[in-house]
Amino acid sequence: MTDDDGRGATSDAAAVPNWEPEAGVDRLTVRTYRALAGLGRVGLIVVATVLGLVQVAIAGVAVRSRPSLAGLFLLSFVPAFTVAWIVYRRDAVREPLGLLAGTAILGALFSTFAGVSNTVGLFALVEAFPTVSDPGAAAQTTTGFAAFSLFMFLFVGPVEEFVKWLAVRLLSFRSEWFDSALDGAVYGAMAGLGFAAAENLQYVAGVGLQGGPFVAVLDTAVTRAFVGPNHVLWAAISGYYLGLAKRYPQFRGPLVLKGLLVAAFLHGFFNVTVGLFVTGFDRLTGSGQRLALAVYVVGFAAVVSVYLARTLSRHQAVDAGVERERERRSSRPRRRE
Repeated sequence: MTDDDGRGATSDAAAVPNWEPEAGVDRLTVRTYRALAGLGRVGLIVVATVLGLVQVAIAGVAVRSRPSLAGLFLLSFVPAFTVAWIVYRRDAVREPLGLLAGTAILGALFSTFAGVSNTVGLFALVEAFPTVSDPGAAAQTTTGFAAFSLFMFLFVGPVEEFVKWLAVRLLSFRSEWFDSALDGAVYGAMAGLGFAAAENLQYVAGVGLQGGPFVAVLDTAVTRAFVGPNHVLWAAISGYYLGLAKRYPQFRGPLVLKGLLVAAFLHGFFNVTVGLFVTGFDRLTGSGQRLALAVYVVGFAAVVSVYLARTLSRHQAVDAGVERERERRSSRPRRRE
């Protein structure tokens, strides 16, 4: 097949010009875009830092008046740190501690965005459905429980998982050290760890500032200790898919979306079902809500951990196979032309 002038037909790909910012206007456009993107990232971090400092100041007032709060906060932090450490140890290549710490700090700072968003959303929802403010009461009515479930699945889960994902995307994702799906899981776990730490601090300090007795603060710390590891696991899952997106940029959008959807669904499902399980288990066995919470949280985290571990194992196996094939090909003697 030939063109009208008799020359061979040119492929569609070759017909598309390869755009390069050579003209002055093009170079200015590129610089402007990069400057605006940089300002956007800096702006997010600055706002999150200001909100985070306010939270730290409030927590500092609480700890100063009640030093025992510091120990209870550390107690609530240990399980999440342990899970994050386990995910970190899965990577044979040790990531830079500075980058890991920076991602965790961003996860903590960005938790303030979720806090503000959830507060506004819950206020609006409670105005329409007053029972939603109490999950136990919401479960007693079909309308209240449906509204509570929608709030968790469509608002709390997506927002909290997105801000943890954003902490990874704005910092570690841009680093040359972030070069595999396993790296994504590690840095996601760090963002989840920071988020869990900030959330635990907020809850423990909040009960302390309200003048709650030591038993109430201890109860809050134990509850947060149970819940914290889930934040690490969910963020590790979305981070894993972000790592795949960096490795396969042609499928970046679908992979990122899948990771966020899976993490948000697990988050929403946990929040909706934990109250139902605790109430039902307590009524059935009479063992108390604390044991019921422990049973459900540990069981849920175990299932998610198995899913994440199997996913990471498959990825490591594929990577190992690819590396072996590359070594085999590179060692194959070349034929003479």
